[in-house]
Amino acid sequence: MQVRRTITALLVSLGMVLAGVFGVVSPASAAALDCASGSFCFWVDSNYSGPRYNLGAGSNANLQNNPCGGCRSSTNSGANGTWNDMASSWYNRTSKPVCVFANPGYGGSAPLRIEAGQRVSFNATWNDRMSSVRPAIYHPGAGTIVPGYSCY
Repeated sequence: MQVRRTITALLVSLGMVLAGVFGVVSPASAAALDCASGSFCFWVDSNYSGPRYNLGAGSNANLQNNPCGGCRSSTNSGANGTWNDMASSWYNRTSKPVCVFANPGYGGSAPLRIEAGQRVSFNATWNDRMSSVRPAIYHPGAGTIVPGYSCY
């Protein structure tokens, strides 16, 4: 009986150590992993839950043109049923920054810039505000302009 308890305790301890070494994927992390490499994905709810949109590496000037069954906005009831003003979490698996805009046609002030490889599980300022999205534009630099990616 004592041997059985000792073996059980050792196995439990080993399991805890292995979980710490290899990690345990939480449901939120698992959902974020559903975003394919080379894609920009966003979800209706925080922590990568609810309906997901996979944009790929492209852009979308007006998310109101994209239907989303089950989408309900906390800020814009007129957008219900579309992806406009719906995103609450984002994952950029492309090779360059992506810019999120509050208005269609890449408009509005101060877009949200999501770096390559970055995950954003929730952003209170941008919750249910995204209306258009595109990859950042590369500027080679000239004069006093430093080379790099920009949302404008």
